[in-house]
Amino acid sequence: MYKGIDYILIITIIILTAFGTIMVFGATTYMVPIQNEVNSFRISQIRNLLVGFSAFTITSFFPYRFLKNKYLIYTLLFSILILLSLIAFGMTGNTVKGANRWVAGIQPSEFSRLILILFFAYSLAKNRARLKEFKVGIVFYYSIALLFAILILKQPAFSAAALITMILIMMTYIAGNRFKHNLIILAVLIPVSLYAMTMESYRMNRIISFLGLNDNVEMNYQVKQALIAIGNGGLDGVGIGKSKAKEGYLPESHNDYIFAFISDETGFIGALILISVYIIMIWRISRIALLSEDFHAKLLASGVALMVFLYVVVHILINVDIFPTTGTTLPLVSYGGSSLLINLTALGIVMNIGYSSYRAKNGFSKN
Repeated sequence: MYKGIDYILIITIIILTAFGTIMVFGATTYMVPIQNEVNSFRISQIRNLLVGFSAFTITSFFPYRFLKNKYLIYTLLFSILILLSLIAFGMTGNTVKGANRWVAGIQPSEFSRLILILFFAYSLAKNRARLKEFKVGIVFYYSIALLFAILILKQPAFSAAALITMILIMMTYIAGNRFKHNLIILAVLIPVSLYAMTMESYRMNRIISFLGLNDNVEMNYQVKQALIAIGNGGLDGVGIGKSKAKEGYLPESHNDYIFAFISDETGFIGALILISVYIIMIWRISRIALLSEDFHAKLLASGVALMVFLYVVVHILINVDIFPTTGTTLPLVSYGGSSLLINLTALGIVMNIGYSSYRAKNGFSKN
């Protein structure tokens, strides 16, 4: 047993990815034969897991202190900025379901959330003494966040833009930004967000449907089926592989609505256990952040904890009809190569922070 390794965090990662794979296999039972290609959902998910765990292994052993290198950080930042700009202006990318979000099978918006966490952790730690200055704590950092949010909105990907912005706002606050500055930003962002929602008719229709202001069956269909699946699961579920939702009743049961599918097959008990595993994971990541004496590492781990927390909460709230419908994956469980790769890469970095922090405190090494 290697001292300093958070085995509890590793166990939660294994449980979630293994359980997610089982659920994705079940949810795509009636999709794989229709696709009739070698690159089926199941084969893709196995490939995604192999790539994701390779990244997790590399980042677990790759010293996080190299993420303090300004040349590496700015190269990553400008690279993803250029790619998002090309997609936003239709110069590259593949359109799927009306959205131009993919390049060579990956979603740059997914990569942008991790790269922005890396950049903000590096930059906030470097400029810690100046964060209370308005031009640094507000103008500089929120200009960057706004720029990326606008580019991601152009795809369009409203939920990704909103979640990334929330993560970055919370990171600046943890770093020491003035509370009143955050209130100013929120006062500006709320009307801007409302305006962004009304820019596209489909977003407005989702809000109207969520508020129950019309009976538009097409817009309400997904969430109605999700609620039926959750209710059908009852206390202990219908059993693994026995859900009827996967037979075309619940769209995106392998992805955006996988929590509803899980609730159908495993019931309230299964859903509660799943949420409990996430709580343990977020606790372990937060613990690593709190115990780290390196401010950069503390911000980096905090950013990852916020990312996992917000994506889990928003996904579940959408599935139970407490939040308007928008595409948000369930970390490590939903189908999706980019999401799985980014989450496992981020968790690998956290593992390295925990290990390195332990060794530094016990005199093994210094960061």
